[in-house]
Formats: sequence, structure tokens, C-alpha cells
Amino acid sequence: MLLALGCHSSSTTGPKANGLTIEAQQLLQAGSGCHLKVTLKNRFGSDLSGRLVYHLLDGQKTTIGSATVFPVVPDGERRFATSAPLLASADGHRLVCSDIASLQIDSASTTVPIATN
Repeated sequence: MLLALGCHSSSTTGPKANGLTIEAQQLLQAGSGCHLKVTLKNRFGSDLSGRLVYHLLDGQKTTIGSATVFPVVPDGERRFATSAPLLASADGHRLVCSDIASLQIDSASTTVPIATN
């Protein structure tokens, strides 16, 4: 399942974003549960590492869990970061990817600069 939420245009014209650009967000079902894989491009001017936190939402836009990835992205490079298995916030059971309808960045808990155009 590929979620295109928060992805930015890959246009090569116009002003360039400053920070980490989220190029793709993908939910991956594996034997150990569902994981979030985030592909990032660094246009900050220096290497970046930190924490990127998401709220996991169901079809009614209710938060059912959270996901954290820890990207390490050298300046000018593209890298991906993958979360641990996703857990429900209510009781801690492992979520399957079909439980998650959308993602929302938790800007208060995120420690890396996310680019905005």
C-alpha cells in the first residue's frame, strides 16, 4: 500500500525546499506486522538525523496508533527510514496495514526540519 500523503512535487524548476522533503510514505506488511517506510531527500545544507513521528488514522480520522522513524540523511542525498512494527495505542496489539487509512505528521514530536514549499 503506497500512501502519497505529504509528498512534494519533484519539479526541477522554481524555489527549492529547505529541509527534508518527504518523497514517499509506504506501509509494508511483513510477518512481524505492518511497518512504515519513509523516503526522504535532504536539501538542508548539512547532514540531518533525528525523529519523525506520525499519527496513524483510521477511516474516521481517529488516531489508532503512532509510528516513529529515525532518518539519517546526508546533505543532498536520498535515504529511507523504516519503523518498528506498528502498534495500536488502545491496547498495544500489532496493527495490520489495512487498519490504517491515513498518516499525519506530529510536528510537536518531530525533531528534523520538514521542507515546505
